[in-house]
Amino acid sequence: MHWRSMTPSALRSRFLRAKAGSIPVMTALMLVPMIVISGGAIDLIAHERLRSVLQDGLDRGVLAAASLTQTRPPRETIESFLKAAVTKGSYALDVKADELSNAKRVEASATAVTDTAFLRLIGIDQLTVVAHAEAEEKRKNIEISLLLDMSGSMRFDKSGSYPGPSGAMRINYLRPAAKSFMDMVLADGAEEYTTVSIVPYAGQVSIGPVLFDALTRNRRQHDRSSCFQFGRSDFTLGVPDFANLPQTQHFTQANHHDALKKAGEAQITEPWWCPDDPHDPRPGTTHDFVAGEGKDTDRTSVSFLSNDREYLKRQIDNYKLYDGTGTPIALKWGLLLLDPAIQPMLREAARYRALSEELDIDARFSNRPASFTDPDTMKFLVLMTDGAISSQRIPKDASKPVQYYNNGSLNTDLYTVGDAERFAAALCTAAKQKNVIVFTIGFDVNDTAAKQMSNCASGAERFYRVNALDIQDAFKSIATAIQKIKLIG
Repeated sequence: MHWRSMTPSALRSRFLRAKAGSIPVMTALMLVPMIVISGGAIDLIAHERLRSVLQDGLDRGVLAAASLTQTRPPRETIESFLKAAVTKGSYALDVKADELSNAKRVEASATAVTDTAFLRLIGIDQLTVVAHAEAEEKRKNIEISLLLDMSGSMRFDKSGSYPGPSGAMRINYLRPAAKSFMDMVLADGAEEYTTVSIVPYAGQVSIGPVLFDALTRNRRQHDRSSCFQFGRSDFTLGVPDFANLPQTQHFTQANHHDALKKAGEAQITEPWWCPDDPHDPRPGTTHDFVAGEGKDTDRTSVSFLSNDREYLKRQIDNYKLYDGTGTPIALKWGLLLLDPAIQPMLREAARYRALSEELDIDARFSNRPASFTDPDTMKFLVLMTDGAISSQRIPKDASKPVQYYNNGSLNTDLYTVGDAERFAAALCTAAKQKNVIVFTIGFDVNDTAAKQMSNCASGAERFYRVNALDIQDAFKSIATAIQKIKLIG
């Protein structure tokens, strides 16, 4: 019976009884895209899992490779992390690295392939996984001026008495503390971006005979020492007119020769206001003969922009003590050695062999001191003293370039204690206004000196009032603070 002639009831019965038709074919055709869709999701999950693992391993590897303390090659470092992360399959790695003395940048891309299980039904046999990472670690360039008080009182102990050459002299505590500071700020690797200038000072600051002669064009009053006599207008930022500055006379104040009679005291402490230059043995008939001294090769003079910690440590060991506490003069030199305005003078000096050898500045640092606004440079001034600022003394008789056996009565003030305090305060303020971070150490100081040093420092937390047992900790704390400040990446 043709279905057209069947009643609706009969038609329904026939349809329900029928077994022939195309539903299985239709179902089979629909199953393929269903498998591709659902199975493809599994393939995509596997792809994302691999991408996540690859990216994580690459991120960690690049961070490790960019570390300035990393000694392994960047590719080797990154691969060690990827091998630990990607345990199946292979990957292709591309690494680019840029290394400077104070910065390291690493960029890497990794590509891996994962086989598909379901997407191959539509011709996609593999999925490509790509990961990219880059990292940079950067340290600031570091410039440090270290100002060390070498006044005669450094031969005393905490009671203010001379304990003998092997006793608990302040200088015997300072030397190892300052040398330990050098070991920290110029540790292996740090010398690539750190320079230290040391300014040993007493009543005056010596820059040594070679540089002094160059700056004055061999205009000397005497050949006993090499100190400049700054005028009142010189205690500001900027380079003084050295060619026209007078030379400090070679004279004594309180620590004249007759005052240095205790055993070994004369070998530790010189009587002069300005540290003397190296010299041959003095004849016993001369006024400044020191028994047993012999040829004096020690140099208590400025060391310029050095990254040679062993050289600087030898200098610290060889410093002698002199008279006076010319803190403003030390601050002037310390700040000058952080001031880019001195660059032309240093470049000019480098043209001459004798001056170049005298300064001994590494060619890598020919652009130092950097600008005060250089974002890649940090500047620090560290001042250590064991006493209050003194007036600046000069002989009354300006016609005598050298004056022996003077107990102070033949001298007068070039400027008073009050003047000296104002000059020092002005230089401390100028340093801080130029973003120089100032640390100060008061070693067995009285309240007057403590106040001077506290006011000079960049905040109360950067002033250390210490005794002999604490000075090592003070220098260590300052070195640690510098290391924390310099790491920015």
